Amino acid sequence: MTEPSTPTRAPNAEDIPSWPNGAWAHLGEVWRRDFDWKSDDYEVVLLKDTVPLRKLVILDELSSPPSSPRSAAATVHPPPAE
Repeated sequence: MTEPSTPTRAPNAEDIPSWPNGAWAHLGEVWRRDFDWKSDDYEVVLLKDTVPLRKLVILDELSSPPSSPRSAAATVHPPPAE
């Protein structure tokens, strides 16, 4: 018996990495090294996968107007330089 195939694709800059503490960003921001100060234990959720985005309470934030805070990642800052 063969296993069902799952469509796969290369990650997109608009996909969402989500950290265990609830912080999230766009993958393009991680690729630009904007989040080098955070751990690398994030999980990437495809932007088209609305069910996991809704469970992570990210979908509503993605639909918010740009003037509102977008995520926990937007409010977390790197540690101060010593």
